[in-house]
Amino acid sequence: MRRALPFSFLTVPRPGVLGLGLLAGLVAAGCTARATSEGDRLYRLGEFDRALTEYQRAEDGSAEGRERVRQTEYMVYADGARELLHLNRPKDAVTVLDYAEGIRPGHPYTAELRARAGKKLAEELTREARELFEDGEAAAAVGVYTEALGWNPEFAEARQGLVRATALARGIRNSGQRHYDQGLEELDGGHDGRARTAFMHATTFWGADNRAGQLLEELSGRLAAESRDEGRRYFRLGMIGPAWVALRDANRLQPGDAETTEMIARIEARIRAEGQLVRADMLVRAGEPEPASELIDQAEAAAAGELEGEIWALRRAAENARQRHRYLEARSTELDRRVVEATRIYDEILRETGEEGFEDVSRRARMLHARLDRAATAYQAALAAEAAGDRARYAEKLAEVVRLAADYKDAALRLGALSGG
Repeated sequence: MRRALPFSFLTVPRPGVLGLGLLAGLVAAGCTARATSEGDRLYRLGEFDRALTEYQRAEDGSAEGRERVRQTEYMVYADGARELLHLNRPKDAVTVLDYAEGIRPGHPYTAELRARAGKKLAEELTREARELFEDGEAAAAVGVYTEALGWNPEFAEARQGLVRATALARGIRNSGQRHYDQGLEELDGGHDGRARTAFMHATTFWGADNRAGQLLEELSGRLAAESRDEGRRYFRLGMIGPAWVALRDANRLQPGDAETTEMIARIEARIRAEGQLVRADMLVRAGEPEPASELIDQAEAAAAGELEGEIWALRRAAENARQRHRYLEARSTELDRRVVEATRIYDEILRETGEEGFEDVSRRARMLHARLDRAATAYQAALAAEAAGDRARYAEKLAEVVRLAADYKDAALRLGALSGG
């Protein structure tokens, strides 16, 4: 392909009219000779791009000039292909050599460079084919080995690889055919499960993009629907274990089905909730109602409206256990004559459990409130005696307050101060 370059004009003083044509001819001839000479020099140095520029500048329409340009254009492409081979880009080199072939058809240098490119391409393709073969892609490896031999028919490694890959691909094809035929027989006999297994093995050898893959997908969908229906029936009957097994089968046969996934999630949530309720029941029986209540809350959230009866019963048991624990705490406090604290606990139990209370809470709370009223009366009498300066009565009334309620206000501290004095 010829590159167009602009002409250069030599500006000289305007000669006389008679010598104008002769002078122009002499100038042009001199320029052509200089450009040709410079082009020859650059060509010998292997600087073909620059040489082509000079030859195009010097071209005068002669056969010799056209040949110089043609040969140099060829060498530009050929030398470029050689450089690409050095850069290990044989595909690009072949493309450039096609241009060179168009300029000089059948040139031996083109043939030599093309042979070198073919060897490199054959080596690259053979490596690619070997990787495909090692990855179990025998049929694909056959195609790539064949392509490699197209570039270099004498490449022994490619020939040997093609033999191995062809044998394996044929064996794979035959094995897939046997499984496919078996699947058709099982399908005709009404054995859908065995047919599906045979088609699955066929796709292992052939891949899924074929008739075996289509039949496998159809059978998987039908069997998955049957397992899903079975799981749904078990679930309605409360048979959680069999329902879970059936739905897991449906999910294995047809992964990703939205209904199956949702039902499995519900069952697994219910199983987790039941486990939490079992642990909560153990905690209630062990007298640890607080952590039991936390587990009951978690189970209720997980169950999503199911297990309501079990949750209600266990929550009531946990609450009873908590109130019993508090009742025993109040009784112990009452025995220590810390009547104020005991009354507070009894009152809280009454507020939470209602007027009926818990055990004899209602009766004991009334009794302690009356006792606190007497303690309040005695405390006021003690303060009055203190104000009147009656130390003996002051001590007597403080002692009465402490006997009624040891934790009533600051009665115990006042009495202790008197004893210390």
